[in-house]
Amino acid sequence: MNGIANERLGQSLQAFEQAFSDFFQPGQSMENRRKDSETMRSIVAEILFVLQSDKKDADFIPHVLMEKEKHEWSECELLSEALINEYHVPKNAALAVTMLAWCKYLLRTDLDAVVIWAEQVWNVTNPDVSPSTVAQEGIARFQDFISQCGLSVTLREYGLRNFDSRRVAFRIARTDAVEVPTESDIQAIYELAKG
Repeated sequence: MNGIANERLGQSLQAFEQAFSDFFQPGQSMENRRKDSETMRSIVAEILFVLQSDKKDADFIPHVLMEKEKHEWSECELLSEALINEYHVPKNAALAVTMLAWCKYLLRTDLDAVVIWAEQVWNVTNPDVSPSTVAQEGIARFQDFISQCGLSVTLREYGLRNFDSRRVAFRIARTDAVEVPTESDIQAIYELAKG
């Protein structure tokens, strides 16, 4: 992917992350989750359309970027920012790895939200399987999407093997910016990101 397309992919992933973070906010209403799901589905469809076309450098900033106002920094962005600043992981890779790890973490802490996300964003429907299976299938489809974008799904796959999750989690937890995850939550998410 050339530089222009890579930059636009990054803008699209940022828009996806905004909707993703809003979707998983504790206490989020079903109506807001539905809107965030529509945003994520739209971004995925537009990115896949461009990646599968011959116009890899086409102008493909999703229309939802113009509709959705920038929100305050999310916890997911803060965790990816540490990868960018301290380990020089490119922004696209950091966002992708962090969001995927966050989903895996939410399997333990908010399974119901991951099930709704899997159904609404990734069209996982099977009433004959457990909610856990639906959620895991959604995560598998998200992981496949990240791979189709040419991005790594773990820090190990990216080539980062010396990541100190405990040290970084300790530092992030001491900032005023993080409200929801505790230091142990942050470290657990980073451990899942390692792969």
